[in-house]
Amino acid sequence: MSIIKGDFIDNLPKVYGLYTGGFVVFILLMAVLEQMGATCLWLL
Repeated sequence: MSIIKGDFIDNLPKVYGLYTGGFVVFILLMAVLEQMGATCLWLL
């Protein structure tokens, strides 16, 4: 089952939105973990 249906061009905003949102969540998660004391080795 696919979240994205329809024409490729019509779906580009959804795809970019999911990608950008996922990247922002990843960066925020890394920042929180770093503040909690995780080292670079833990994060990678």
